Amino acid sequence: MKRVLAWAATATATALALTSCGGGSDPLAGPSSTAAPAAADTIAIGSANFPESTLLAEIYAGALEAKGVKVTKKLNIGSRETYFAGLQDGSIDLIPEYTGVLLTHVSKEAKETTADDVYAALQKALPQNLTVLDKSAAEDKDAVVVSKETADKLGVKSIADLAAKGPVVFGGPPEFQKRADGLPGLKATYNLEVSEYKSLDVGGPLTVDALKSGAVQAADLFTTDPAIAANNFVVLEDPKANFAAQNVVPLINKSKASDTVKQVLNAISKKLTTEILIELNGKLSAPDKPDAAKVAKDWLATAGI
Repeated sequence: MKRVLAWAATATATALALTSCGGGSDPLAGPSSTAAPAAADTIAIGSANFPESTLLAEIYAGALEAKGVKVTKKLNIGSRETYFAGLQDGSIDLIPEYTGVLLTHVSKEAKETTADDVYAALQKALPQNLTVLDKSAAEDKDAVVVSKETADKLGVKSIADLAAKGPVVFGGPPEFQKRADGLPGLKATYNLEVSEYKSLDVGGPLTVDALKSGAVQAADLFTTDPAIAANNFVVLEDPKANFAAQNVVPLINKSKASDTVKQVLNAISKKLTTEILIELNGKLSAPDKPDAAKVAKDWLATAGI
């Protein structure tokens, strides 16, 4: 649950992160991590392995540095299954998150779906050392996406429609196969049958190309992915709310959430909207491939933060 948006470099970073989960030298690879926590006066900011997460981390970092807060950055760590251990052991202190998918990560049986209910449940479900600050209006949800050709050929507008057509070839990131709102959720909620799952990337070029070529009939993409509009893809309706609200929210170690840090991050959340995320993601995917730090700096300047 969540989140598209990734390019070939990101796919490489994903592979490295997944390799480290198997016992490599990555200090964030699991609960047995021996990485030293960041210094008491420094906030270690992490990101997941897709461009929007990296951009949001750069926005957090730039705004905090402007207020004199010392930061270090550990970007493109990997999926939630990889980086969450680092938050728990203190080797990273802050990361941009999405409320719905984070809730199901820490509370497998969570049933909340609306923005306010998900946020309230999340605050109660987090480990004792972690907290979320103000949620933004910006929302980036996982979505089941099909090409326009597939939508027209099958006559589908919703996930329920797709499920009624029989087994489909589905594509997405490896973790989508096991996440509660991934294939298990689609099966439980809509009885969606998958004849084959193609393990691709996190809402990146592999997934987009698979949809365009017809290698998959449906795929998991993020709703703020500019590739959806650019390729005339169809986001299938989710009438039974398999994908809960996924508002962008800072997840932070309580020991690093000073008044200054809270004020800065809450000011960012107050400014962020879904439309802004889509616009910023579009800039990241421009032909000249601008650096995420520059896109973040430019937005902070225009937002007056």
